[in-house]
Amino acid sequence: MSVIHTEKIHKLIKSSDAASHELAYLLLKSNSIMPTYEIIRFFERSFPFFNRALSDGLVDVLNKIKRIDFMGKPIPKVHDAFAHMCSLEHLNLTHCGIQQVNDIFDAFPKITVLNVDYNALSQLPPSLASLSKLIHLSLNGNKFKLIPEQVFEIKGLEVLSLIDNQIAYLDRGIVELSKLRKLFLRNNGITELPIELGYLEQLEVLDLSDNQLKKLPSNISNLRRLKMVYLQNNCLSKSEKKKISNIFRDTIIYF
Repeated sequence: MSVIHTEKIHKLIKSSDAASHELAYLLLKSNSIMPTYEIIRFFERSFPFFNRALSDGLVDVLNKIKRIDFMGKPIPKVHDAFAHMCSLEHLNLTHCGIQQVNDIFDAFPKITVLNVDYNALSQLPPSLASLSKLIHLSLNGNKFKLIPEQVFEIKGLEVLSLIDNQIAYLDRGIVELSKLRKLFLRNNGITELPIELGYLEQLEVLDLSDNQLKKLPSNISNLRRLKMVYLQNNCLSKSEKKKISNIFRDTIIYF
């Protein structure tokens, strides 16, 4: 693409006029593309043009996008075209009506933050386990009845959130997430916790509010780094609350 065309596209995408944006897209599509930072940011911010880039296979643009934040935009399916985004580091698809995710996560070797909150997911593809650099995973407000087993293979995970799902019990595989610092499981209907939770010695924040717990694991005292524990709206007796308070004297506890 010539310098003249590049400068023209920059002017067009800086405009607030929809017709200018359309012309910029057509210029990009019809010329040999050498995407600049400004052009990439345009696609990161504009869902309609990002979606068209997926459909049209603008690979030179897609493989340079680092951040996608399309909260509330309709993306019922995370399809194979997303796999072109090999530079992606941050993906937020909250409230997008997603019902299915294709098996494409191995195309995102750099991703560190993944938010797929408040969609209609009940399972995730096997390739989720390949996200070796992922440190923050948020799956709030979906239809998970168990924590997907692939999650336990992401050894570097530091933040895991599954608020507002349908999880009845916590799988023992949670012990594999030894670097976990924050765990959010509010409003799931959990009745019992495995002793393996007590082995997550890096935990600093634990949210178990709005469940059906009567007690915590016997080895919960191992969690010496805990700074905040949320236990509101459970079935804890007065004696159990007192016991927990005595264990975590230096921790902020919400009953």
